[in-house]
Amino acid sequence: FTWHDGSPLVAESAETVPALVRYGGPDQAVTVEPYTFLDAPPSGCHCYYDVFGKAVSRSFTLHGPGSVYKPLADKLIELLKWPANVPHSEHLVTEHAGENYHIVVPSLFNLLILLKSQQRDFRVILSTMGNNISAPAEVFECFARHEHPHFSKKSEGLDLESLRCLDTVDWTLDVRAEDSPSPYVLRYKEDDKPSLESENDIYDFLAGSPQ
Repeated sequence: FTWHDGSPLVAESAETVPALVRYGGPDQAVTVEPYTFLDAPPSGCHCYYDVFGKAVSRSFTLHGPGSVYKPLADKLIELLKWPANVPHSEHLVTEHAGENYHIVVPSLFNLLILLKSQQRDFRVILSTMGNNISAPAEVFECFARHEHPHFSKKSEGLDLESLRCLDTVDWTLDVRAEDSPSPYVLRYKEDDKPSLESENDIYDFLAGSPQ
C-alpha cells in the first residue's frame, strides 16, 4: 500500500507527508488545508479503517502508518487546550494529564455567532456516542447565557436564548436490526412523551423549527 498520492506509507520526512483525505462529505471535492473532503475514496484507494481495522484506526497517529501524522495531531490537541490565563468553570473543561481542554471545540461557537449575526435560520442537534450528553449541553447553556469567558464579548448583543438546551437533551436514539420495519427509535427519558419510530417523524422532530 501507498498513500493516496502514491507516496510511501513510511514518510521520509515531515515535508513528504501527504494531506489527509476524508470521504463522506459533499459531492464535490473540497479542500480545507490540510484536509480534502470527498464523497468517495479516490479511484483505486481504500479507507484506512477498512484496511487496518478498528484497533489500529482508533490510535491512528500513535501506531502504524498513521503515526506520520502525529505532529498534526499534536497541533490540533494544542489548539484545544484551555489558556492558563483565562478563568474557567469545571463544567467548561475536561482535565487530562494536568491540562485543561475545551469540552466543545471553540470554532463551533464562532460559527454560531456568525450565523446569529447574519440572522440565519438553523437548528443545533447535540449528539454523542454514549450517555454523556450533559457535558456539552452545559457548555452550550453557558454560551447561551453569555457566560462563556471566551465568547461573552463576541456574542454581546446577540439573542442566544434559543441555544439554551439543558431541558431538551433528554432523548436517546436506539438502533434496531437493519431489517426491522422501524430501524430507529427516538425515546424520551420519561414516559410522558411518546417514542418516535417512523423515520419521517424522527426527521420532522430533529428538523423542527430552526433554532
